[in-house]
Amino acid sequence: SLAGAVVASAIVYVLATRPGRPISTMVLLLAGVTLNAFFSALILFVQYAADFTQAYRTIRWLMGDLDVGSFAPIVAALPLVVVALGIFAFLPRSLNLLSVGADSAATRGVDVGLTQRLAFFSASLATAAAVSLAGPIGFVGIVVPHLVRLLVGVDHRIVLPASALFGAAFLVACDLLART
Repeated sequence: SLAGAVVASAIVYVLATRPGRPISTMVLLLAGVTLNAFFSALILFVQYAADFTQAYRTIRWLMGDLDVGSFAPIVAALPLVVVALGIFAFLPRSLNLLSVGADSAATRGVDVGLTQRLAFFSASLATAAAVSLAGPIGFVGIVVPHLVRLLVGVDHRIVLPASALFGAAFLVACDLLART
């Protein structure tokens, strides 16, 4: 699953970039949605072709699961998380300036293309690691950063770590609710 996530991220990146120009947010979103539809269809085909027990396990994984039987998967995903967090540690100032606009950020010394690529790369690594462990529990990644922004403001120095902490707490609370 980790290799699949890396390949999917690479495909989206290739589709969304043009040489010498910053990443287009609209093209990035459209490429991601298109690739998601393709892989969803592929997953459905595999489920159709699989026997009942394999299809059942696939559906359970697609719903998301926090049961990890050993530390081996966590240790395997840890280097990706460390690299992603290391990159994010250097991006808050640039991301704050990019929030105002690419032109404004560029006039203030931000390499817009590099910042966008680093943010995409680190977010993809962190997402790949999380999904390889817990499955595609996508609502956390979609909802939590927006809630955190409403609670703590728009400064990425606060939003990035707060999103990680609040996301983890939110996911554990959801898991607890689902189990009870």
